[in-house]
Amino acid sequence: MKWRCAICGRVTPQPAVMLGAEPIGPKCARRAGLLKLAKRPGSRLSTGKRHAPQRDPKTRDLFEGLAA
Repeated sequence: MKWRCAICGRVTPQPAVMLGAEPIGPKCARRAGLLKLAKRPGSRLSTGKRHAPQRDPKTRDLFEGLAA
C-alpha cells in the first residue's frame, strides 16, 4: 500500500502527520503548520507511522475450506 498525501496527492514514503486516516507528507505538513499542532497535547493529529492491522492467529477464517 502506498501512502498518498491528502493535500498534494504525491506518494509519501513516511507520512509526517495523520489527520484521521489521511496521511500528510512532511513538506505539506510543514507548510501548513501541522507539525507543531500534532505535537501539542490533546491534538487530533497524530505523528508517526500507522501500522496495518495484524491478523489474530487464534481467529479462524470465515470461509475456510470453501475455495474451489
